[in-house]
Amino acid sequence: MRIADDPGVQAFLKEACRKIRSRRAREEIRDELVGHLEDSVAAKLQAGIGESEAIAQALAEIGSPRELAGELAVAHRPLFLQWPFLAAALGLVSVIGVLALTHLANTVFERVQRRYQESIAGIQDRFLRDQALLRAEPVFAFAGSQRDAGARLNLLLPWEGAVGFSQSERDSAASLAIPEALRRKLQSPDWLEATADSSAFETAWLGELSGFDHWDLFRSGPLKTYLEQNPDAAFWILPVPDYAVLRDWAKIRLLKGIHDGNVLPALREVRHLARLVYSNELLVSDMIAVSMLRDEAAAYRSAVSKRLLSASDWKPLSEEFLIRAKRALWGHKHFLNLWADPDLMKRLFDGRTATVGMCSAFSENLSGLIMHRAFLSTSLPWESDLSARFELLDSLIRQSRGHCRMSEHFLSLWREPERSRSWLKPANFLMSGLTWQEFLFVYLPRVPVFRRWAWAELMAPAIPNYLTGPYRSNLLPGEARPPEPDSP
Repeated sequence: MRIADDPGVQAFLKEACRKIRSRRAREEIRDELVGHLEDSVAAKLQAGIGESEAIAQALAEIGSPRELAGELAVAHRPLFLQWPFLAAALGLVSVIGVLALTHLANTVFERVQRRYQESIAGIQDRFLRDQALLRAEPVFAFAGSQRDAGARLNLLLPWEGAVGFSQSERDSAASLAIPEALRRKLQSPDWLEATADSSAFETAWLGELSGFDHWDLFRSGPLKTYLEQNPDAAFWILPVPDYAVLRDWAKIRLLKGIHDGNVLPALREVRHLARLVYSNELLVSDMIAVSMLRDEAAAYRSAVSKRLLSASDWKPLSEEFLIRAKRALWGHKHFLNLWADPDLMKRLFDGRTATVGMCSAFSENLSGLIMHRAFLSTSLPWESDLSARFELLDSLIRQSRGHCRMSEHFLSLWREPERSRSWLKPANFLMSGLTWQEFLFVYLPRVPVFRRWAWAELMAPAIPNYLTGPYRSNLLPGEARPPEPDSP
């Protein structure tokens, strides 16, 4: 009989070939095994061995069909399951994945960059017109650097977030305490009606500030002490003066002048105080200075209406001017950016033009740019090179030092951006454990390409509101709202 028809041979062949995936290969191996068995059985039959015994011996010589099945499965594995092919396929998929991620990341990155530029373009002409008017106003002229009011005010005022106050400093700050009932009146829209309540306050210290030409927050007082103890402190947790208290005292001084019928000295003192506050070179102090100037104008109108002052005796800043000041001071920082037009940046920040809000723009933006630097400064494979933009920022910072004090705290962190890693400590976010901010700013900047994507996604939601918001919400009569940038 044919060897292939033997039940034992059929069972052997079925077991030995069961793991071979390819049907064609399986048939070829089966035929090869049958041929080998036929030759072996024929030789044994010639030696006088019976057929059944010859078949059994021939199968035994080949070995276990189960073991043979494993060996044949490996030897005849399909090409796509062989290691060289798998390695090549994995490499190809990895390259395609990296290229796809790179393209997507660069697309998102460029889209956010374009959106930023569109936002700036939408307010640029209006901003430059505002600047032309603001530069003509002495209150926003560059402050001197000879007589610092910080030695007085930094110890006199209460501070928000300050630690390590001595008892004498706490006593000094307490001397400016205002009864809560009066504070509520002063912070209400009808604060000018609190004249009688304010008449008993001693405001001579405000008049004494006329001998100072600027106010530095960093050279003395709680902020100096804090930075000595925390040299790498994050910008957003630094202590700041309680400007609300200072504004309340400015109102008290105006009300006292109205009550006493001697308004001009009060107007002069509050105007000078606003100038000192503006010289703090912070965005929050800029906004407080504008608010004080608005309070001064309101007191002027009240005094004129009560015939305590002739309209020609004093020139308050108009509401239109104050609107321009608020939006221009707020918007200035956004022109100091990696995406802004380099020629415009040089025009606004080269230290020669003396634009209003330039110094606070530097102070406010340095902290943000330090954070951006971790994502954007070093050019890794497939990333756009932004080194020229950072070199321009370096140059502008150096040139501005003649006009802007810019704390050494910010400048040292700008020169050594790695120190800003400490900003992401959980304590800086009043949290414990690994925070999402720590993950974003500490770990993602180490991942090529994806770090640009992450930065773009972080920036995209904030651009239209934070950048152009002041110019959309502070419109003059007849002005149209700036155009909205395209959605990201």
